[in-house]
Amino acid sequence: MGPSVTEMLLRTTINNQEEELSSFLQKHNEGQWILAADFCLDDNDYYNNTCAITILPLNEDPRDISERIAKAIPKDIKKTQSIDPSTLELLRSEEAFHFVFLLEGHRGAIGAASEDSRLQANREYVQKMVSDLIAAGCPPVNLKPFKRLLEASKAKSFNFRLMADLVAISSLLAFVAALLVRNGALAVWLFPDRDKITEWCDGVYSDLVQNYISGVLSVVDEKVYDCEIKRAIPSPADGKNSWIDSFVRMPDYMAGVVAGWNIENNLITSEKREIIFINNIVDSKNAILLRLCFDKDLSIEKIAVSRKAQT
Repeated sequence: MGPSVTEMLLRTTINNQEEELSSFLQKHNEGQWILAADFCLDDNDYYNNTCAITILPLNEDPRDISERIAKAIPKDIKKTQSIDPSTLELLRSEEAFHFVFLLEGHRGAIGAASEDSRLQANREYVQKMVSDLIAAGCPPVNLKPFKRLLEASKAKSFNFRLMADLVAISSLLAFVAALLVRNGALAVWLFPDRDKITEWCDGVYSDLVQNYISGVLSVVDEKVYDCEIKRAIPSPADGKNSWIDSFVRMPDYMAGVVAGWNIENNLITSEKREIIFINNIVDSKNAILLRLCFDKDLSIEKIAVSRKAQT
C-alpha cells in the first residue's frame, strides 16, 4: 500500500484527459489549489468506508472561500436536519471537483490475516520506509516526522489500524495532488478533517503525501516537478472552531452520502442523504467515484451513477 496505490491510480484509472476533470482544470488553470478531505471509516451506521477529496482553486483569500462555504453549509451532515438548495448548488458548483473513494479491506493491505502478523508487518513497513529515505539521502530535517512515526511503531500500544488508515488516506491525497502537480500546480494546500489520522505524529500524513508524490511521479512520468505541498494548520487563537474547518464540510457531505449508500440494493440511509445523492452524485459533472478493493491484489473500479432511462 502507500505509493503503490498512488501509482496504480495514476497508471490505470484516471488522468488529466478525463473529460470533466480536464475541463475543470483547464477552466481554472491555477498555480495554487486546495484539497479538502474527509473520511467516514468504521461507522456502524453506514454501509461503506469512504474518503472524499474536494479540489478547490485558490484564486482568492482562503478566508473568503471559507466564509462562502460556511454560509451554504453551516453544519456537518450529521448535524443537519434538512438540505438547503444553496448546499446542493455549492456542491455541484463549477468551482469544485470531488473524488469519492470507497475502501474495501484497506486495513489488511499491510500484513497477513492475523492481528499479530499485521502488527509486525506494519512495524516493518515503517522501518523500511525510514531506511529507504535514509538511503536516498533524505535531509535530517525532513526525516524528523518519519522518525517520530518509527518510534510510535515500536510502542506496545502501536495502533496498526490507525497506521493503515494513515497510509490509505495519504495515498489518496497524493493521487489527487499528483493530478494537480501534473497540471502545473505550484502549491497544493491540504485541508483535511482534523482527527486522529491527520494529527498523528504531528501531522506526518502531509510528509507521506509529499513523499508519495515525488517518488511516484519520478517513476511514472520520469520527471521531477517543482510543487510545494503545504499543510493547513489552525492558529492557536482560533481555538476549537477554526475558519479552516469550513473547507471540510464539502467532502464531509460527499463522503457521508456515499458511506450511507447500500450499493447492492441501491438504498440511501436517510432522506437528506438521498437528496444530496440524487442532486450531486447521480449524473454528476464534477464528481468521480472510485472503489478500491484491497485483496491479494488491488483492484480499482470507477462507479458511474446514472438515472434510469424512461420506458
